Amino acid sequence: MKKIKITAIIALTLMLAFAVAGCGQSQGNDEATETEQTTTAQAESGEAEPTDAPEASGGETGDVIAETYIGNYQDETSQRASLSIYEAKGALYADIYWSSSAESNTTWTMPCTFDEKSGSLVYKDGVKTENVADEEGNMEGEEVYTDGSGTFTYKDGAVYWKDNKEDAGKDCVFRVVNGADDEEE
Repeated sequence: MKKIKITAIIALTLMLAFAVAGCGQSQGNDEATETEQTTTAQAESGEAEPTDAPEASGGETGDVIAETYIGNYQDETSQRASLSIYEAKGALYADIYWSSSAESNTTWTMPCTFDEKSGSLVYKDGVKTENVADEEGNMEGEEVYTDGSGTFTYKDGAVYWKDNKEDAGKDCVFRVVNGADDEEE
């Protein structure tokens, strides 16, 4: 019951965060917004798990992961990147949305596992996609790579992203935007 409640709260939080983030976007970015809403709906229904996704650690460690990492974050350095960490079907995922302009953005989707030794989320097989608006304002995505790897580390109330592929996260300091309420009724 608690797991279902947390998943529902996360899904609602994601929808709210994407709605707030969408308020500052110009027209022509409807497809990106639609993709974000689809990701939120998939996370809520548990359909977001990509093929060969790693399983998240279970038991007490799994609960600590959810309480520590799951949520929505905004990069305080660039103020152009947002990070969503969520659980679907027992696995953890991290999605980063980086707005370059009203006409282009970059997304990363990463299946994660928890490394008990370091306390970090570790990913491999991360997918980077660059999205650009065509002349009619429709977003078209081009997959850049599917072999990204790296870590997310929680420290002093922030999540730090170490991207091994191209060091895209070197200056990112992600602060929580909305946390999940994990109280039981």
